[in-house]
Amino acid sequence: DQKRKQQQTQWLKILIQEELQHRFENQAGMKEKIEILEEEVVSQNKLPSSVVENLVEEWLSGKKLN
Repeated sequence: DQKRKQQQTQWLKILIQEELQHRFENQAGMKEKIEILEEEVVSQNKLPSSVVENLVEEWLSGKKLN
Protein backbone atom coordinates (compact mmCIF):
# COMPACT_ATOMS: atom_id res chain seq x y z
CA ASP A 1 0.00 0.00 0.00
CA GLN A 2 2.82 2.41 0.86
CA LYS A 3 4.61 1.57 -2.38
CA ARG A 4 1.45 2.31 -4.35
CA LYS A 5 1.10 5.69 -2.63
CA GLN A 6 4.71 6.52 -3.49
CA GLN A 7 4.14 5.51 -7.11
CA GLN A 8 1.02 7.67 -7.35
CA THR A 9 2.84 10.64 -5.82
CA GLN A 10 5.78 10.17 -8.18
CA TRP A 11 3.42 9.86 -11.17
CA LEU A 12 1.66 13.08 -10.13
CA LYS A 13 4.96 14.95 -9.94
CA ILE A 14 6.02 13.64 -13.35
CA LEU A 15 2.73 14.71 -14.91
CA ILE A 16 3.03 18.19 -13.39
CA GLN A 17 6.58 18.56 -14.71
CA GLU A 18 5.59 17.38 -18.17
CA GLU A 19 2.59 19.71 -18.35
CA LEU A 20 4.59 22.72 -17.16
CA GLN A 21 7.37 21.98 -19.63
CA HIS A 22 4.87 21.53 -22.46
CA ARG A 23 3.12 24.82 -21.72
CA PHE A 24 6.42 26.65 -21.29
CA GLU A 25 7.95 25.36 -24.52
CA ASN A 26 4.78 25.87 -26.55
CA GLN A 27 4.20 29.46 -25.54
CA ALA A 28 4.08 31.68 -28.62
CA GLY A 29 7.59 32.78 -29.54
CA MET A 30 9.35 30.61 -26.95
CA LYS A 31 11.17 28.29 -29.34
CA GLU A 32 12.60 31.23 -31.26
CA LYS A 33 13.52 33.04 -28.05
CA ILE A 34 15.32 29.95 -26.73
CA GLU A 35 17.28 29.57 -29.97
CA ILE A 36 18.48 33.17 -29.73
CA LEU A 37 19.37 32.80 -26.07
CA GLU A 38 21.22 29.54 -26.69
CA GLU A 39 23.54 31.48 -28.98
CA GLU A 40 24.02 34.11 -26.27
CA VAL A 41 24.94 31.39 -23.77
CA VAL A 42 27.26 29.55 -26.18
CA SER A 43 29.06 32.78 -27.00
CA GLN A 44 29.33 33.42 -23.24
CA ASN A 45 27.40 36.69 -23.43
CA LYS A 46 24.86 35.43 -20.90
CA LEU A 47 24.86 32.94 -18.06
CA PRO A 48 22.50 29.97 -18.40
CA SER A 49 21.10 30.57 -14.93
CA SER A 50 20.15 34.18 -15.68
CA VAL A 51 18.62 33.19 -19.03
CA VAL A 52 16.45 30.57 -17.34
CA GLU A 53 15.43 32.92 -14.55
CA ASN A 54 14.42 35.64 -17.03
CA LEU A 55 12.51 33.24 -19.28
CA VAL A 56 10.55 31.80 -16.37
CA GLU A 57 9.81 35.27 -14.97
CA GLU A 58 8.50 36.41 -18.37
CA TRP A 59 6.41 33.28 -18.70
CA LEU A 60 4.91 33.52 -15.23
CA SER A 61 4.17 37.22 -15.56
CA GLY A 62 2.39 36.62 -18.86
CA LYS A 63 4.61 39.07 -20.74
CA LYS A 64 4.89 38.68 -24.48
CA LEU A 65 8.26 37.36 -25.58
CA ASN A 66 10.35 39.71 -27.69
